[in-house]
Amino acid sequence: METVNNACLKFRRLLEDALDGNLSPEEYKSFIKHATFCPACHRKLRGEIMFRKLLQRALNQKQQELFHDKAQQLIISIKQRIYHQR
Repeated sequence: METVNNACLKFRRLLEDALDGNLSPEEYKSFIKHATFCPACHRKLRGEIMFRKLLQRALNQKQQELFHDKAQQLIISIKQRIYHQR
């Protein structure tokens, strides 16, 4: 079982802001220093980064699918208009 101390609690409170780029340079330096020396927080940070990358990849894929579907619908609509104008 891992021990969670005050530094770890602070790290976890700052995690989202750190990943979103919302920490001051001093806060970020302290945040990274703690992650470097605390294996539990290092794993937590890596896990959150991996989760965000997977989420972004899934969102990008969904956006591409939606774009492709909309493009197909637009092509069909244009073809129908051209056909009906003849």
